[in-house]
Amino acid sequence: MKAKSPLESQQDVYDRVKKTISDSIENKLDCVIKAPPSSGKSYSSAQVIADKGIHAAYFTARRDLYGEFKQWCEDRGLTVKILPSMPEDCDSYDSDEGNSAPSKAHKLYHRGISPQTIHRETDACHSACEYARKLPELEGEYKKDIPLSKYDVLIGHTKHSHVEPFVRDRTVFFDDISKQAFIKEHEVNESKLTAILQNDSFPCNSVDSLYEARGSERVRQRAIDALNDLEFELRTDEGSTTHSDAVKIVETILKSEDLGNGFAVYGYGDTDGSDREDYIGVKDGDGSVYLLNRPGFGGNKPRISPNTIIVLNGYPVEHENISSPVWLNWRLGVHTELVEPLSLAERQKYYSEIMGLSVIQTSENVKPYSSGEYVTKGADRKLIRIVDKNHDKDIPIISTKKALDLYDEDELPISSKMNFANVESNNQFKNEDVGVVLGSPEWRIHHQAKLIGAFMNQSIEWDGQKGTDKSFGDVGDPIMRAFRDDLVGQAILRFGRDESIDQSTVYVHTAAIPDDIPVSKKPEETVGGSYVSTENQILRYLQSEGIDEFEINDIKDEIEASRSSISKELKKSDRFELIEEGSGPIPGVWG
Repeated sequence: MKAKSPLESQQDVYDRVKKTISDSIENKLDCVIKAPPSSGKSYSSAQVIADKGIHAAYFTARRDLYGEFKQWCEDRGLTVKILPSMPEDCDSYDSDEGNSAPSKAHKLYHRGISPQTIHRETDACHSACEYARKLPELEGEYKKDIPLSKYDVLIGHTKHSHVEPFVRDRTVFFDDISKQAFIKEHEVNESKLTAILQNDSFPCNSVDSLYEARGSERVRQRAIDALNDLEFELRTDEGSTTHSDAVKIVETILKSEDLGNGFAVYGYGDTDGSDREDYIGVKDGDGSVYLLNRPGFGGNKPRISPNTIIVLNGYPVEHENISSPVWLNWRLGVHTELVEPLSLAERQKYYSEIMGLSVIQTSENVKPYSSGEYVTKGADRKLIRIVDKNHDKDIPIISTKKALDLYDEDELPISSKMNFANVESNNQFKNEDVGVVLGSPEWRIHHQAKLIGAFMNQSIEWDGQKGTDKSFGDVGDPIMRAFRDDLVGQAILRFGRDESIDQSTVYVHTAAIPDDIPVSKKPEETVGGSYVSTENQILRYLQSEGIDEFEINDIKDEIEASRSSISKELKKSDRFELIEEGSGPIPGVWG
């Protein structure tokens, strides 16, 4: 086996990524190419398509990438077609200026009515609409009257990958694919299910009665039989509200099998999709149904047959107890291999030496900030001010929504803020050479982990432990870590991405840092040595304030510890004496 050449520059990284893409296509290897940000995955894909003279389809959820990828392809002499999109190309999708109510076209589209039906069979849009103008050619492509082979590259949304003519005999690229791609969430309500619940032949006439049917096998089977025989027309008039997924939603509620953690799954099959329904439905315990509609690549009788599937920037979830090693495989319905152009050591070198990233870790705790309950506002405040002082500028920060709202209560040297929920593919801080990441989004991910487990027919449950002892089991732990640590990693990499930034420093106030990203300094080495044991933090604060007696509420926002951690530390320490046992939210008064 030939050894890889050493990485010395950004060009070396580009070359390595390009070769990986080229080799994967040459070997017809369906794969997930895991490579760092700014490593040239998209640009290299355009180069390889031109070099090999292949037909390709490029799908991404990011509309801003369409024009960029189109330009790269056309610069190499390739013919390109951008597939039309209802939200972008329909003149009537958005309401008229000054009208806040959704337009008729908008409402129909979000009921699952196809754009073709909206433009051909309703009065929701006019015939001069840009989307309507493109329909004849589009419909011709569906009917194979106009050969798609005249286009070297098709560019569209990930949803376009469900359309067989768009991927047939092409190498399919998925770029920057979201972890929720192909999954649709439905908040179950009677409006979406009207045509079924109001049908005289169906035994359930409300959402409540639909869920209650699960409690009686006789009623449940009667409802399932009625649903199988049910026929109704999906109307498009102004008064109709039934969603096109209504049957799938009801079917999931009635047929799904409980997993024992509040979730239930229907349509689960073998890993390769050979023994599954057209979709997988998951019911949670909060009144929502999630539908995974796969493109149709896999199974014994695949509906869609691309030449090769290349996923750029995938995020694998691996564990021996999960039948399919990559979460993405379950959404695509095919098996993909994980390919890493750079080793772990090379990725770390890339971040620290080539990108010039310095990560300073300021906490040994995971610090789950999503609920707001465990935000150590006093310690965070102190960190922001220290960073401001060290770098002589206001600081951009990234944290959870609840934490950001708490920081709004103080006058802090913060230049701008970003929510963890918005970090993926966000370039707001690309020109910032200093930043702070506060806490981790763990609590926001609990539901996602259970949902992913349910789609894979696995029950994921929290064991009740906290901090670093917290566990979601053999299947849940790698999913939780992958999602949580990935978002923290994405947050870190928002800073200093622009080529004009040679060096960037990011202070990270959590231990949930991906292994790929090297840490320059650990908590014990960081700013002022402030992040020490809870006991010493309490002593330092009391000494600085000249306090002899205090209540826990007096200090909980001034040090890096939760109320429960402070109480636990005080009770085991011989440096403090309990004066009075309190009730309610204050555990006690100490001296």
